[in-house]
Amino acid sequence: MTIGNFIIGSSKTIYDEMTEIQKEINALDFQKKELTEKLDELKAKAAIEMQANGEKTHKTPQATFTLKDSYIRHDFDKAKFQQDNAELFNKYLKDTEVKGGMSIKILG
Repeated sequence: MTIGNFIIGSSKTIYDEMTEIQKEINALDFQKKELTEKLDELKAKAAIEMQANGEKTHKTPQATFTLKDSYIRHDFDKAKFQQDNAELFNKYLKDTEVKGGMSIKILG
C-alpha cells in the first residue's frame, strides 16, 4: 500500500519511515516559509503602488486587491472573566466533541 511517496508495510522500521516523513515535512515547511515571505513582499509592493495612486481597490482580470484600514477590535477576555467570575463562567461551559487529528512538532 502506498500513501504519497511512502510504501506502507515495507521492511523499513517505524523510525526510518518517520525520519523520512520528518525530512519531507522539513523541506516543505522551508518552502512554505520562503513562499510566505515572497507573498508578503508582493502584498507590500501592491499596497505601496495602490497607496501611491490613491486606490483602495484595484481589479485585474484575475484578482481584486483591496486595502483595509487598521481598526480597534474589541474582544471578550475569557481568561480574565474566568478568573474574576469562576462560578458564573463554569455555569455556561458546554462540552463539544473535537475530531482527532495529527500534530507534528519539528524540533530544531
